[in-house]
Amino acid sequence: MNTRQIQEQLLINSDEKQKDDELKRKLQEVLGFNSAEIEIQYYDENAHLEQRDKAIQGIASDMKEVNQLMQTAADLVAQDAPKVDAIADNIQMASAYVQKGEKALEKKDEQQRKSMCCSIV
Repeated sequence: MNTRQIQEQLLINSDEKQKDDELKRKLQEVLGFNSAEIEIQYYDENAHLEQRDKAIQGIASDMKEVNQLMQTAADLVAQDAPKVDAIADNIQMASAYVQKGEKALEKKDEQQRKSMCCSIV
């Protein structure tokens, strides 16, 4: 950080401190809280917000992890798609061969029956 950035950060921090002090003063006037009560309430609220922020960050991290897993699964499916298509094609061809084989066996069986009938007569 250079000197200018440090000065700007100090001004921002100083401005935030002034805003916090002004808010505390107004709360004390309107609600009747004393300075200690305001500090406790302020820090409790900050602790709650920090806890909530950490929970949100955790959820965001988990969502990124799920997204990564889904992307990996999609990549694997895309890689395996040609293999699955080839298997499906092979199953269809095998089914067609089985049907042709059944028809050939039925035809041969019928021919044998006819030849047996003719030889008996």
